[in-house]
Amino acid sequence: MPFKWIKKTNRLPVSPDRMKQAVKEVVDENCRLRTTANKYGIDKMTLRRYVMKYKKSRDNPGEISYLPNYKTRQIFSDSQEKLLTEYLLTSSNMNNYGLTTKETRELAYIFSKENNIDVPDNWNKKNMATYDWLRGFMSRNSNLALRKPEPTSLSRSTAFNRHTVQEFSNLLRCVLESNQYGPEAI
Repeated sequence: MPFKWIKKTNRLPVSPDRMKQAVKEVVDENCRLRTTANKYGIDKMTLRRYVMKYKKSRDNPGEISYLPNYKTRQIFSDSQEKLLTEYLLTSSNMNNYGLTTKETRELAYIFSKENNIDVPDNWNKKNMATYDWLRGFMSRNSNLALRKPEPTSLSRSTAFNRHTVQEFSNLLRCVLESNQYGPEAI
């Protein structure tokens, strides 16, 4: 399945007011579905779906939303994605690196299992979320940046040894004793 869907038609989205008028015309005035769809410039199957929705909830018509629902395939709700985002930001602040993309995908799978959320079968095969889910999640949460941490240079890692740390501590002690700094100055 491609991640970015390329639109194959030049059809524009239908405004909720126009969709509501078309549904009322089909249901209340007994107009033909196909004729009404052509009149309002709406796809006939889309209009049919909204008419069926209207007929099912005839006793409570205020409950129907005439806005298109693009979040039908979204795994987590907005509040759950916010929790994941907060956790990722907290973990990055705690250890300067945060989680890698693979660790984030594994975390999403564990999060879904702990919250009894239905996931696609390919999540269960690899015990992690798909890369497409991660790309969508990152596009919805632009305040996140998952990057591979840079490796520490060889000179920095070899310079961090017992002798150098002890030498630094001795120099620091000498400076603190000679200048008589109090605890508020450190």
